Amino acid sequence: VLGNTVRGRAASALGRIGSESKAAVPVLIELLKSEDASDRLSAASALVGIGTKVEEAVPALNELLKDRETLVRASAASALGRIGPAAKAAVPALIELLKDEEVCGRALGANLLIRSDAAFALGRIGPAAKAAVPALIELLRDENADVRGRVAFALWRIDSKVEALPALIELLKKPFLSADDRQNIAEVLGQIGPKAKEAVPALNALLKDKDVNVRRKATEALRLIGP
Repeated sequence: VLGNTVRGRAASALGRIGSESKAAVPVLIELLKSEDASDRLSAASALVGIGTKVEEAVPALNELLKDRETLVRASAASALGRIGPAAKAAVPALIELLKDEEVCGRALGANLLIRSDAAFALGRIGPAAKAAVPALIELLRDENADVRGRVAFALWRIDSKVEALPALIELLKKPFLSADDRQNIAEVLGQIGPKAKEAVPALNALLKDKDVNVRRKATEALRLIGP
């Protein structure tokens, strides 16, 4: 349970504050090592909220990718993805998470989340995650559309794989995507350029998005794709 202890609730509050909480990162790193799973989850989630400039957390987050709790593993992967290329030391462990199949209790849905978050993290790390390409190509056949979409995002960011396009378009139509996800996918579609013409209807829909940054990325992607 997120924020189940006093320390966990404090960590959750720091994550909600966002990048202005960066001074608390050393404390959160210590909390990642707590024996209480809810504390570990809260600390990892807080680091997701704080964002990109938390490179000193990479070793502790890398260790959490082997945590016995599925949601802790998923949150650690998300935090590493937010850090981006500076998290390249976590690539081997993230590749292992792509194969996460453990099923216990409510974990089936969580394991889909783990594979999805691991793929997205690898994509955010970028070309330094090239060792993940064979495993990612395998996951393009995953039965879950969200996993396929984030795998497609990763393949393009790492190695410019155009075969990723259909899964990216499919994912972009999902109503529950975060604004960050919508921005990232629109940016990738723009990077694909004229070969992404089939994405134009989905990008046109983003021009009405409630988030101004999503609208900006969609406009730029449509410009790069061309008429």
